[in-house]
Amino acid sequence: MSEDERTSPEPGFLTAGGVRLEFRWIGPPPEEAPTLVFLHEGLGSVSLWWDFPDRLAAATGCGALVYSRAGYGKSDPAPLPRPIRFMHDEAEVLAEVLERMKIREPILVGHSDGASIALIYAGSRPICGLKGLILEAPHVFTEPHGLASIAKIGEEYQASDLRDRLSRHHGANVDVAFRGWNDVWLHPDFVAWNIEEYLTAIQVPILILQGEDDEYGTWKQVEAIQRQAGGPVEAIALADCGHSPHREQPERALKAMADFVGRLEQRIRGIAANQDVLVRHTWSQIPIDEALDAQLRFLGEEAQRVSRHGPALSINSGAAEALAMAINEMAMNAMRHGALSVATGSVALRWQVDESRLIVSWQERDGPNPDQAPRRGFGTRIICDVPRVKFDAEIDMQFDPAGFRWAMSCPLSKVS
Repeated sequence: MSEDERTSPEPGFLTAGGVRLEFRWIGPPPEEAPTLVFLHEGLGSVSLWWDFPDRLAAATGCGALVYSRAGYGKSDPAPLPRPIRFMHDEAEVLAEVLERMKIREPILVGHSDGASIALIYAGSRPICGLKGLILEAPHVFTEPHGLASIAKIGEEYQASDLRDRLSRHHGANVDVAFRGWNDVWLHPDFVAWNIEEYLTAIQVPILILQGEDDEYGTWKQVEAIQRQAGGPVEAIALADCGHSPHREQPERALKAMADFVGRLEQRIRGIAANQDVLVRHTWSQIPIDEALDAQLRFLGEEAQRVSRHGPALSINSGAAEALAMAINEMAMNAMRHGALSVATGSVALRWQVDESRLIVSWQERDGPNPDQAPRRGFGTRIICDVPRVKFDAEIDMQFDPAGFRWAMSCPLSKVS
């Protein structure tokens, strides 16, 4: 597919899975930026995402691909009934779509069935370039609560104007879209549907948005992913929100997703900077000041507000990698909502050796009052759990009114 065909502002069609699929492309092409790939819910389509993909692409600087699966929107029809493993089949089509559109660094944004398809795709094959998953109301198994809601909407389809409303988005596909989704979920064999087996193989970061009033799934779905995913999982429960966070609470959903993508990008830059340092020193002894300074360069002129002080000291490559990522994480947080987010704030980064222990501290000053009840997520794992596991570190993390403070103390022998 040519770049002109792909990036045209008008909806187009691509061929994957042997059928024509409706799609929209938004923003830069895949050779210039990561690509948000939107995977719609069981009754969704390109048009039912409304302008949310445009807004998220604009907020992140990413490109975006939005497509309708077979049987939805303006895509070709799909044969009915759908098989019990239809989401597995769609994961295969997704792989073909990404190849056809030459997407190198996808970030999958899946809603409901689309979220489940994203999980199957990410957990069923070695994937080069996949950067992360953003999941709204994902399903990894069936629940009586959700099946009852699906049965209820089936009755509404017969008795209300729901069919007419859906036909505005699906046209001649409206019955294929609805019956293909509703009938398979209510099939007796679908009760045993479960995709938890794919979770442990997923190594990329995951963001989950789950409405507390979701009529199709409960927080148990989130807990299963958190417990079993091989990569880090951030989960946000949205009060006064049902099954569709991007429609019911678009501003909160947009901010959470954009922040997540920003963290992905910065962590990747931090890893790249750290790799440069390690390669330069042939993966042996790394000067600690060089490892830490490399993680602060992305701050630009704001790096001048981070004072650094400590003795000349070299640490092993594993310690340099873990410590560098902790500093990168705290620097990102300081820029977003900590001391470096305001003109008056500053940070003191110190390291010293005291009685055969390495002590490293990060102290913020004159910034906003830090969150007194921070949500435990991937960032906490990087700055607390990883040092504890890798070099028996003791971590002291304080959210004092004077400023966020983090201190690590570990045996020098573990990092030398």
